[in-house]
Amino acid sequence: MNRVDLLDTLVSVLREEFAGYYLPNKAGEMQEVKIYAQYLPQPQSITFTERERKGLAGYESADYESNFPCIIVKLDDMTDSEEGSVELSTVRVKVIAGVYDAEPESQGYRYILAMQDKIRLLLLDKRVIGGKFLLDMPMKSKLYDIETWPVWYGEQELTYHAGRPLQNWGYVHGGIKRTERR
Repeated sequence: MNRVDLLDTLVSVLREEFAGYYLPNKAGEMQEVKIYAQYLPQPQSITFTERERKGLAGYESADYESNFPCIIVKLDDMTDSEEGSVELSTVRVKVIAGVYDAEPESQGYRYILAMQDKIRLLLLDKRVIGGKFLLDMPMKSKLYDIETWPVWYGEQELTYHAGRPLQNWGYVHGGIKRTERR
């Protein structure tokens, strides 16, 4: 299984699904939801040397908040079963939805729930993506428990299965010697 292929496939599927899906940004304007692989992009407002000179360790809030609304697809971990098992390799993926909503009513979570439902229905309909990655159940969705106002987050935990290469083991002088894969 190539995890980068899974990541790229899932990002592509979500970009297609969220094309034309708009939510408010920090300026209160409607903006298309951005889909990112693994991490938010680096800030564009200042260069690395300027950041270093100013002693900035990361994003300034204006840079950070300009990324929303967004979805971040993050590979979490991969597990292979024991040799000889018929089980497939599994990869856990986290899909993090984020929106900006500074309104005093604190309703940003509603956008997160709508995004999660859209993702959930899409992936339940497309259990196999890229022709080789099978979504396993259960699919878990949650809102973040901590207060992150004015940015709101929710997370979905997915598990994908894919085949793995068959191993060809031979015996030599009473010991095991690995031979070439088929």
